[in-house]
Amino acid sequence: MIHGFGAGFLQFYKNLDHLHSQRRLLALDVPGFGRSTRVSFSSDPAAVENEMVAHLETWRRVLGLEKFILLGHSLGAFLACSYCLRHPERVQHLILVDPWGISPPLSEEEMKKKFPFLAKRFWQMVGRLKPFDPVRMAGPWGSDVIQRTRPDLSRNFGDSFMNYVYHCNVQRPTGEEAFYHMQYMYGWAKRPMLPRLAQTLDPRVPLTLILGQRSWMKAVSDGRCVGEAISELRPQSYVAVHRVSGAGHHVHADQPGVFNDLVNKTCSLADSGGDVEPETVSGTETPEWDPARPTSHADLE
Repeated sequence: MIHGFGAGFLQFYKNLDHLHSQRRLLALDVPGFGRSTRVSFSSDPAAVENEMVAHLETWRRVLGLEKFILLGHSLGAFLACSYCLRHPERVQHLILVDPWGISPPLSEEEMKKKFPFLAKRFWQMVGRLKPFDPVRMAGPWGSDVIQRTRPDLSRNFGDSFMNYVYHCNVQRPTGEEAFYHMQYMYGWAKRPMLPRLAQTLDPRVPLTLILGQRSWMKAVSDGRCVGEAISELRPQSYVAVHRVSGAGHHVHADQPGVFNDLVNKTCSLADSGGDVEPETVSGTETPEWDPARPTSHADLE
């Protein structure tokens, strides 16, 4: 499991015990984030991506993993894709949870419509800041800054987790700097993944997407669902798309029970070899998962 931006593997704290009870589970803090070493990265976006993938491959090699199911959330999903592009023989099944960096940026004309002059000028000023610079500038009050600016996360994850996020990000921000070089206006990647998934990803790698129905990351620039866009580009490959009702970007925390069931179902399918027939699943979406409805094995069929 690869975490998203600004945290560590404990962002999955609502999921770890349950998933680990079903199978061997490995989660890591990406170098530059969490409690991992603050390694230095290049400033070129392609070089940064290659360096992060190299760290993941070293981690795999040290643990002696031959083939595994790889799950990533947000930035972690982008890195999981990047790893899979370079080492497809190692990935039994790729699970992308509300992935960042999939869609190409908006066109210049779309930018003008979406971001008027004043908004662009504001971005030019604040865009030089890294996301957690204000937290570090606040010193010992940084934890309060996080909780006041993201009360939604505080309500969802709890104050202890927000304090954990604070301590993850007051250290030397090498991972944050790496992300800064890879992103464009935070919402997009300079090297978007969608074209590369179509052109480069081994078609034999099965892919599952778990998307939050309320997440702003579920759509690509032309308005299509990211799952629909990927399915259309991989017609001969297994692509399953699950949209979780009542969940935003942090699907695993918003609806942990539904998320855990989906991950377990996907892993069991991969174990049985049931994720190799594209004509049965390619381009399809499951019905939205309603958290008000009890989740059962029948729901997962």
